[in-house]
Parts: sequence; C-alpha cells; structure tokens
Amino acid sequence: MPITVDELATQLALECYGSVHSPITSIASYNLAKAEQLTFLVSAKNLSQTVTDSVVITNKSIADKLSAKAIILSEHPQLSFAKAIPLVLDIAKPAAGIDPTAFAADTAAIDSTATILPKAVIESGVQIGAGVVIGSNSYIGQNSQIGDDTQIDANVSVYAQTSIGQDCRISSGSVIGAPGFGIVPDGSQWARFPQVGRVVIGDSVDIGANCCIDRGAIENTVIGSGVKLDNLIQVAHNVQIGDNTVIAACTGIAGSAVIGKNCQIGGRASIQGHIEIADNVVITTCTFVNKSISKPGVYSSSISMQENSEWLKNHARLHRLDKIYRQVSQLENKFNQTILQGERSGK
Repeated sequence: MPITVDELATQLALECYGSVHSPITSIASYNLAKAEQLTFLVSAKNLSQTVTDSVVITNKSIADKLSAKAIILSEHPQLSFAKAIPLVLDIAKPAAGIDPTAFAADTAAIDSTATILPKAVIESGVQIGAGVVIGSNSYIGQNSQIGDDTQIDANVSVYAQTSIGQDCRISSGSVIGAPGFGIVPDGSQWARFPQVGRVVIGDSVDIGANCCIDRGAIENTVIGSGVKLDNLIQVAHNVQIGDNTVIAACTGIAGSAVIGKNCQIGGRASIQGHIEIADNVVITTCTFVNKSISKPGVYSSSISMQENSEWLKNHARLHRLDKIYRQVSQLENKFNQTILQGERSGK
C-alpha cells in the first residue's frame, strides 16, 4: 500500500500539515508533480511553478507562501527528499541467497542475509557481511572483506585482499585493487615493480561506474569513510583520500598523493603524485595540481575557452614568456642600477 503523508513524516521525524492522510504513490520534480506525488522546494523563486495538489517537502519560510495539498517541513528539504525516495518507492533489495549460477568457494564466509546474483564469483577466504548484494558477473578476489549492507553492482572486479566497509555502493564496471602502474628502469627496458599493498575502503563510500582504484605498491591505497567518487576516476597506487571528500568525473590522481578530509574536487582535475592537499580544499574543474596545498581555500587553473584565432595567437606568445621575463628582469636590473647611481651622485 502507498505510504501516507503523516506516515512518511513520522519516519523522517518531521512535522506535516494539510491533507496528512493522503497517499503518496510516486515522486516528481517541483514543476511536474501531480496529485499523490511527492516533491521538494528549496527556493521561493520556484513557487509559481509548483503544482498545488502535490505533497511538498520545504522549509517554513517557503511553506508560509505555498499552497499545496500537504506540506512536510524540513530545514534541509533536498536531503529529506533523498531520504524519502526509498520509502515512497518501496525500493527493496533482491531476495537473500546465492544464485545457482554463481560460484562461492567453500572457505568463503557469506552471511545468510547476503545476496549473490547470477554468475558472480566469490573466491576463497572472502568475508561478506549482512545485507550485502553482489551483482551479476562481479568478481570478489581471495581474502577480501565486504562490510554489512554494501552493494556491489554488476560487472565489478574486486581484487584479492581488498577491504570494503559498511554501507558502500560500487557501480558497474569499476575495478578495485588492480596492480598500480609500478615500473622501474632495467637497462633499455622496464621491469615491473610488484604491487603487494591493498586497497582499504571505509564506510559509506560511493564509487561510480568505471572507476579504477589501484592497490598499493607496498603500503595501502586508502579511501576514507564518506568519500563519494563520480564515474571514470583514476586513483593510483598508495593514494590516500580523507573522510567525506567528493571528487567529480574524469579526475586522475597520481601515485602517493595525499588528499585531506572534506575536500571538493571538480571534474577533470589532474593531481600530481607525491603531493599533499590539506583538509577543506576546493579544487575547481580542469585544475592541474602540481604542488602541495597547505591551507584550505579554493584553487583553480587552466584557460577558459576562446575563439580559435585568439587561442592560436596567445598560444604562440606563451612560448615566448620565458624570454620576455628575462628581458624584463634585465631592464629592471638596469633601471635599479641607474636609480642607485643617481642616489650616490646626489642627482
């Protein structure tokens, strides 16, 4: 049966008023919501677009100006809406158990409430906690640990000895714990440097689709609790990412970089190896970080789009910057010497 407004508000520990016994059958954005649909509103500028026969989660200042079938009051409407979605849609995990087409080694310890979907492979010594879901065709390598209520989607590869905490979500196509890019020169060739560390992932971590998190070379690659990674992110060997840091798509992090807690890193950022980034740093889109950042703040680089003709001229001049710098420095030195000589001669 559909959840009612007052039942939802009770589960969210929020106040509500209006037609509180009305059912909520689905969700919608504020400008498309209809009867029996739940939406949220965070800005008064969108009041005129909100459908009046829907159920709205909003804050008190907006609620006083809003006409709706029912209102649920929240200081953080978007967050409350996010928590309401699984309650309204009744999103349920698949039934517990191991699918007959899946393989689970005899020495794997799999909680009875876990779900192993078709053609997944669970190697020896793996520990899988309560409520875990392992998607179809996913691979969990030897002696890895998966914490309670973690969900690993289809076609994910988790290499041996990886540790993943509780309540994590790893999306399809991601590879966790593959050997890092470890090579050393051997005459005219390159020799592989064995990658014998692990990947250790904290609790409540989200890893998007097609991410690669390499195992450590000697020490571990560590992803702190609460970290959120978008799709298509490369995390190289021995990287450490602090708790609650968020990183947008297509960012690359080179080996042994250390990123602090509560950082925000924009898409397509490039972070050089063996540097440290302090807590509470914001790095904007496409920024190249080639040295350590020791204090909180917002950091940016790269050049904004220009017409091609302008870009070609600026690019050509870019190569002359060092020469121009040296010429200016010489002129500055001559000027300073002239001033000094004038002061000595009393002129």
